[in-house]
Amino acid sequence: MPTGLWRTERFAALIGTGRYDGGYSFEGELWLWDWEYGDVRRLLGDSRQAVRCRFIDEGRAAVLLRPRDEEEFSGDDGDWDASDVFIGLVLDDLRDIRELGIRSEEYLRDPRLEDVEPVAASSTP
Repeated sequence: MPTGLWRTERFAALIGTGRYDGGYSFEGELWLWDWEYGDVRRLLGDSRQAVRCRFIDEGRAAVLLRPRDEEEFSGDDGDWDASDVFIGLVLDDLRDIRELGIRSEEYLRDPRLEDVEPVAASSTP
């Protein structure tokens, strides 16, 4: 299910996509689309379900993502249900991942997501 927010001052939209594959992984992408110039930017180097996204200001975006897969934040005792876990992230640079030097062809790990902490669904609005 796509999610996003139109920002008419910039003629751009954030578009978050994603789905649960039904077996193990949450897949999706985050795009910035400037429809005035036809520019499309891929903003994440990982394939993750983007649940919510919004502009904070002209150069930053807040994003709510699912874990990469069911085991990413399961904990030592496996007490977390992956469908109830999210990670929040502020992207301070809205350039395309290729401009940032992040390769995505093989869906390598996006270094901006290495130290994120999970948030349980009960603590999100």
